Amino acid sequence: MNAKANKATSHSTTQHAAETAHNFIDAAAAKAEKAEKEVRARAHAVGDKAEATQELASKKAGNVLSQTQEFVREQPLAAAGMAFAAGVIASALLRR
Repeated sequence: MNAKANKATSHSTTQHAAETAHNFIDAAAAKAEKAEKEVRARAHAVGDKAEATQELASKKAGNVLSQTQEFVREQPLAAAGMAFAAGVIASALLRR
């Protein structure tokens, strides 16, 4: 083989390797883009679910607060007795 033939073969091999590398990179980029979209969609869904859970917990806490306030208004002595008992128990536990 002469130098021109070697150079042409070398150029062809280099060009083929470069094309193969570009194709591989393009395929990897497409897969990465698809994975990114999927991760973003799942993160958005998790965020929505967390927001809904927070709203539900807030409503339940508001209901418990309303019920407690109503109980204290209707049964002030019982509420005071419960608070006193809770204080005695907490004090006893903290002394240990």
